[in-house]
Amino acid sequence: MWRASANRGPVTDDATQFDVVVRGRSANDEREARASGAAIYDLTAKIVADTACALVDRGALDKNGVLSPAQFFEPRRFLRDLEGYGVATAH
Repeated sequence: MWRASANRGPVTDDATQFDVVVRGRSANDEREARASGAAIYDLTAKIVADTACALVDRGALDKNGVLSPAQFFEPRRFLRDLEGYGVATAH
């Protein structure tokens, strides 16, 4: 469970490890990307909070329609930002 305090900052008891592998293939090419780390629930909280802030900052709340995450976030920057939270990436 994720908790935060003005005095102590984020505190977690989430010991889960994760490894996400994505493979894409076309007629001429095949690629793989991987992300791994710990405390997936803490990471999810960070992603949700950052997404909410980005929606407000970019004025997206005034628009209609749907975007995929890759349309809203630049994927390499998104993954690079997660490295500060112990996520290792390879592609």
